[in-house]
Amino acid sequence: DLMEALIDQLPKYHYFSQNWHYSNTNWLPFYWKGFEQITRYTYLIDDLSNIDDVWDSSLANIRTDIRKAENKFNLVVKENLPFSDFLLLNRQTFLRQGMQLPYSESFVNQLVSTAKDRNQCRWFIA
Repeated sequence: DLMEALIDQLPKYHYFSQNWHYSNTNWLPFYWKGFEQITRYTYLIDDLSNIDDVWDSSLANIRTDIRKAENKFNLVVKENLPFSDFLLLNRQTFLRQGMQLPYSESFVNQLVSTAKDRNQCRWFIA
């Protein structure tokens, strides 16, 4: 199997972290080689033109989790603040964990600029 062959070529490591494209769901070859995993979810929302429709079509448990966070942590979600605010918050999150950003800010700025030019970008900060 291709995945197992790639795993066998990994260099020696103490810690290995990998993010997968949302369409890749079979991590069994890693499990068979003794890896552990933590699942974190990213949601791809195709149409953000009507946020009320997005909310209404979200799974009930997701809406419940958001409401709990709003109440417990006084969570406020804001849309389209300056992107520099997101970058600062993101940088601080990594620094607090003793980690460096896994990408350059210039890369993210270019990505966002291109997406905005195509009208394919909105961001939310909580």
